Amino acid sequence: MAIHCDTEILQRIDDHAQSDLGREVGGILVGTSDRDDLFVEAALPALAAVGQSAQVTFTHDVWDELLPTIDTQFPNSRIIGWYHTHPSFGIFLSEHDRFIHQNFFSDPTMVALVVDPIAGERGWFGWKADQLELLRKEPARKAEAPPASPTERSHRGGTALMVGTLIGVLGFGIGYLVGGG
Repeated sequence: MAIHCDTEILQRIDDHAQSDLGREVGGILVGTSDRDDLFVEAALPALAAVGQSAQVTFTHDVWDELLPTIDTQFPNSRIIGWYHTHPSFGIFLSEHDRFIHQNFFSDPTMVALVVDPIAGERGWFGWKADQLELLRKEPARKAEAPPASPTERSHRGGTALMVGTLIGVLGFGIGYLVGGG
């Protein structure tokens, strides 16, 4: 699958990634796709997300914040994936990241973008022959930050991530169905 994302959108993602180097931040990718091409039209920061040093949680507030924006500003588009940061952790999907993607972004055309703003790298992950794999790695704008402590470098997803994500996605699905989306 070819991923098409304008430099301006990537710069906004880098800006958001560097907005807080002490915790993970994330957002939603909006656009269109087919089996061969994915077109990212917007990256919407999840400003209401609860971020910690090694996890980010998309709560009901995130969906309440983003869904009206998607409906009004991108009526012909849909959620095509998500992004989040790994400040000084590197480019990979943790087991919890994989759980989230497999269970809530399971459409074969959906992607996950991981940004390490300290290392200055981005990685696009997606479905390849029913496996979640790194599709492309590329440079990102590099931030300057002191080295993270061993505790901060550990990327262990917690129960809060899984529960918050489940609540957020269930709330999104119910709101989407009830709202006639």
